[in-house]
Amino acid sequence: MNGPTPLTAAELPTTTTAIGASRAGRLSTLALVLAGLLLLGTWGATLGMLSLQRDETVEAELRQNANLASVLQEQTLRVLAGADQALLRLRDQIKRGEPPDLVALAGETGLAPRILVQLSHIGPDGRFRGSNLDPDGRQTGAIDLSDREHVRVHLGPEGIIDRGLFISKPVLGKVSQRWTIQLSRRISAPDGHGLGVVVASLDPAYFEDVFGGVALGRLGSVALVGQDQVIRARVMGGDSQGMGSKLNPGSPLVQPLAGAMGRYSGRGMDATDPVDRIHAWHQVGTYPLRVSVATATDEVLDSWRTTRTAVLGMAALISLAVLGVTASIVLGLRRLEQRHSLLAAREQQARLAHQAQSRFLARLAQQLRRPLNGLLAIADELPADQAGVVRMGTDQLNQHLLAIQDLALIEAGQMHLRPEPEPLRPLLREVAEALSLLATQRGQHLQLEVAPAVPDYLHCDAARLRQLLEALVRHALLTGGPGRVLLGVRAQDDAVVCHVEAPGNGEASLPMGAQPFALDTEDAEAELGPRLAMALAQALARRMGGQLLGENTGGSGHAVRLVLPIEPPPGGPTPANL
Repeated sequence: MNGPTPLTAAELPTTTTAIGASRAGRLSTLALVLAGLLLLGTWGATLGMLSLQRDETVEAELRQNANLASVLQEQTLRVLAGADQALLRLRDQIKRGEPPDLVALAGETGLAPRILVQLSHIGPDGRFRGSNLDPDGRQTGAIDLSDREHVRVHLGPEGIIDRGLFISKPVLGKVSQRWTIQLSRRISAPDGHGLGVVVASLDPAYFEDVFGGVALGRLGSVALVGQDQVIRARVMGGDSQGMGSKLNPGSPLVQPLAGAMGRYSGRGMDATDPVDRIHAWHQVGTYPLRVSVATATDEVLDSWRTTRTAVLGMAALISLAVLGVTASIVLGLRRLEQRHSLLAAREQQARLAHQAQSRFLARLAQQLRRPLNGLLAIADELPADQAGVVRMGTDQLNQHLLAIQDLALIEAGQMHLRPEPEPLRPLLREVAEALSLLATQRGQHLQLEVAPAVPDYLHCDAARLRQLLEALVRHALLTGGPGRVLLGVRAQDDAVVCHVEAPGNGEASLPMGAQPFALDTEDAEAELGPRLAMALAQALARRMGGQLLGENTGGSGHAVRLVLPIEPPPGGPTPANL
């Protein structure tokens, strides 16, 4: 058979040098490309992670500020609702013509005098009539309040229609002489003409005290803002400031479509506040007020900047390491490639030799079939006794070849089972009948014992189960001495147990797990059949989800035990007597 032509001594160095030079250039380029991709990936991942972490930090701060705004608006809403309830009750008393009980109504709110500075009644002429501080108005006198916005909006020409609750800008009270936020409602007679105005004066300092208790950092801000762009109360960095000032006209907080809740990042609320902050707001019930909570962006991102510095430094160190390693690889590639190219040439020679060997084995297998077929043809011309010997030998050889073929299929994962509910007892009888002749020829008696509790059906591949049992029984017959060989079957829990026992013949039985090709004994030829049978049985048992175990019979004999799980088919026959 013609094989590959090996490289000569003169050709090998020249070929190796050419291959090495070519591959060295390609590998150097590949190393540089990989290094570039690694650096690009490292910096891309680093910058992407930092950007994502920054966004998550800002998003977490926005959620926290939104939660704080929701809590503060609820507290603000309770105060406004309590004061408004007092206004409604006072208005109803005056409409019914009852003397207004200003002191009692103010006290029932629970807001006076700390929050509700004054609960007042203003006449239709805009003059002061009385308050919880001066119920009959004698001490204060009939002060003219018609010029105040919270009174004029209800009594002026534009106040003919009841406008509901009006919340004023912070003003200095003429009666209380304190800065207050005025809540006012019109008193209308049944015919629609005005009977005056009821006013609740709230102290903005209360809101500033509440807002000042929220920890938002050195530059944090909490504010109560009206939709008229005027700040009613604000605490910034722990200090009260900005009350009465107007917001920036472009602030999202005062846009008509801002909504009941919202958030944004940007500059401060008014022109005097240049700090970039993270804002969240919440509307106070149905009132034209919003509570805004803001934290300084620089303070929020302090910890992120620390992390960014550390991560960028680490990325820089990794980049330097990658560059150093790449330089070493590129410098050493040519020397390594010289040796690699030589090994590649030798590997190519080995590969060609292996291909030649494979072709040789294939041809040898074909040639082995010819004498086997010839022997079978000759056996037909021989006397019966001689023909029996020939056929026995060819049958044994055929069994060896089939066992090796099945072992190869199992090891390659190409043996596919087709489990179905199969009658178990007829299958067992077929196995016993098929091997009874071999038992008789060897001076043995094959006995089948099936316990009554064994199920009638077993979910299995009948052909492979028959092959497995025949392999076990054949092994017992070939390795056992004269006497009884037992194939016993019984039920145990959720499994079927097949017990194969043979009498001893003075030789040690084959241990479980023996390798059929590791023939290191003197009588290797005699051991090939039993080893192949047991190896095939072990492989089939594992493939069918069972176990094959060796047993100690206590005498000179040997036994094996096959345990197979019972898996009743859905909707099919159910195992009986279990």
